[in-house]
Amino acid sequence: MKNLTEPSEKKHKKYKNLLTIALSHAFLGILCSNILLVYCKVGPSVDVLRWSKQEYVRYSLDFVNEKMISQEKSTIVIYKEQKTITVIGWIVGVDRELEEIFVSVGNKSYPVVYGRQRKDVAQFYKNPDYLNCGFLVQIPREEFPVGFYPLYLKVLLANRSYYNYPGKRIWIEIR
Repeated sequence: MKNLTEPSEKKHKKYKNLLTIALSHAFLGILCSNILLVYCKVGPSVDVLRWSKQEYVRYSLDFVNEKMISQEKSTIVIYKEQKTITVIGWIVGVDRELEEIFVSVGNKSYPVVYGRQRKDVAQFYKNPDYLNCGFLVQIPREEFPVGFYPLYLKVLLANRSYYNYPGKRIWIEIR
């Protein structure tokens, strides 16, 4: 009689932690998929452990080659005949200083000239520290063949601890 119950006892011991294993694999899968989504949306420099909804910067990308960037339209057409892609905007650090600011087009980053006067920003936020928060960058158009490229800000905050890619990406179409 003992031989008849022995296999079922072994089977019970073998699958005793099956639920625990299944739950841990499910949790691990959800965690990995969320990290992958963040990586795809934000980029490889993201620090997931420090990612929060805290506002580190305020900014606006205003013009690309004298074309105003609107909330509705997120694709700007640049023609092959144009020699540069000129991006104008403003950016301020909310509670941390900005060390470096780049405008990225595709996978190439270009440092901006920061410190242009923006009275409109200082008046809107009622903060005189925001007076010289404007920037400009001129990017050689010939570096990009015909196609679509994402354009976005890349910010290195004080103590070089955190990259931030604020806001939505704008698409540049080279024709």
